[in-house]
Amino acid sequence: MVRRARHNVGFTLIETILAATILSAAVLVISAISSRALNSTKLNRQYEVARQLADRQLTIINYMGIEQFLKSGEPEGEYEGYEPKYNYVVDTAQTNIDKLYEVSVTVSWVERSMAYDVKVQTRMATSGSLDAGGDEESS
Repeated sequence: MVRRARHNVGFTLIETILAATILSAAVLVISAISSRALNSTKLNRQYEVARQLADRQLTIINYMGIEQFLKSGEPEGEYEGYEPKYNYVVDTAQTNIDKLYEVSVTVSWVERSMAYDVKVQTRMATSGSLDAGGDEESS
């Protein structure tokens, strides 16, 4: 009677450890990519909030009128109720055109010891009519 040698079917311990190591590395790479994507999403959300707050500040200035805003003397402040803490600074400068101001609002915040900011600029006229310095004839 002739017996055939039986080959062991299955994986060796080394093959199993190697497969587990490769699988673990793949899971770590995927989790690192996911974590980075979540951090980017969080930062983009903070930029979106900062833009909305800058727009809100410009709306307040427009509603008050640039002259009244300049008289109020509040060119900087902090927005309450937001995390992280957002601060704003308003800079104004009169242009060469009479009764026209350049207005910029900078909203800044700190996240993980890194400072970020958004700056929005526009021009606003005072309540009177604009005079570009041109020659106009009145009748």
